[in-house]
Amino acid sequence: MTFNTSQGEFGRVYLDEKLLYSIMSNLLLNAIKYSPSGTQVTLKLEGDSEQIVFEVEDQGVGISEDEQANIFNPFYRGQNVEGISGSGLGLAVVSKCVEIQKGRIEVNSHVGEGTRFRVYIPRTDKNAIPAGIPRGIID
Repeated sequence: MTFNTSQGEFGRVYLDEKLLYSIMSNLLLNAIKYSPSGTQVTLKLEGDSEQIVFEVEDQGVGISEDEQANIFNPFYRGQNVEGISGSGLGLAVVSKCVEIQKGRIEVNSHVGEGTRFRVYIPRTDKNAIPAGIPRGIID
């Protein structure tokens, strides 16, 4: 995979593939699970010389502003998700995986309109990844 920005192509990105999988699979599965059939789920990839940005956006049930502060707590589930199966662990896992990679995550959501998560992960030199941690290369 090649990343392009307004400045053009910027080469290889070294990420922990297992952490990246946990982040992306949880965000994408949640977007699909909490969205009505036939609506769009979007994945955008951006980046520059400092960081990589993954954005997942849906047109689902949304998360109330009051609940957004709690969504990364283990076992927390929103009040508007009754009847939809889940454990409340997915976003806690995402948050921890982002934290391990020294990144950050933002949420923008409105009930009945959908949710957008943006994950920012700093670019890492392959030599900066500690020994014993699996590395993935996005090229």
